[in-house]
This record gives sequence, C-alpha cells and structure tokens, in this order.
Amino acid sequence: MPHAHRAQQLAALAEANRVRGERARARREMTLDFARHLVSDPPAWAEGWRVESVLRSIPGFGSQRITTALRRAAVVPRVTLGELGGSERLALLEQIEAVAPPRAREAAVSVG
Repeated sequence: MPHAHRAQQLAALAEANRVRGERARARREMTLDFARHLVSDPPAWAEGWRVESVLRSIPGFGSQRITTALRRAAVVPRVTLGELGGSERLALLEQIEAVAPPRAREAAVSVG
C-alpha cells in the first residue's frame, strides 16, 4: 500500500504543478477578453481560481475597480470561478465591462 499512496501523491503533485503553470501563463497573458472567457466558461484548470485573483490579473484593474465590480455583481471576493452560478457569471461579466478602464476596452476591440 505505501507504494500506491506514494504514486497517488506524485500524481496529485504533478496535477497541482500543471495548474499552477497554467495560472502563471494566464496571468502573464491576461487581457480583458481572456478574463471574460475565463469567467464565462472556465477551463478545468481555472475552476479553483478565485475571482478576485483573476480580476487582479487584468491590466488596469486595481483594488478599487475589483471591489466595485464584485460589489455591484454581488459576488463574494473569495468565490472561485467554478463556484459562480449562472446569474453571478452574467452580472460579473457586465460589471467587468462597466468598470474596465478605457484603454483595456480599446485593446479588446482592436484585437477582436
């Protein structure tokens, strides 16, 4: 049994490292459009990611914009992407757009 337990631990560690790597890559490449995609349809590796952390990764989003978006959408800061309900997702997507700085919206339009 100890060998099976060790293999399970190693598999869990490998999965955790993969998720951390995906999140790090996402933070480096974060745009308003990518954040919208993560909120609307999070991939498996992002389901455990806290909404507040995702918003903090968007260029131009500081504490004030994040607090405003979460409060207006009635979303608790510590909730994860996977825990968001359908109406919470829609409200958050609306608020992300509403509080986004103009340069982020312009970048999203020029790319899309």
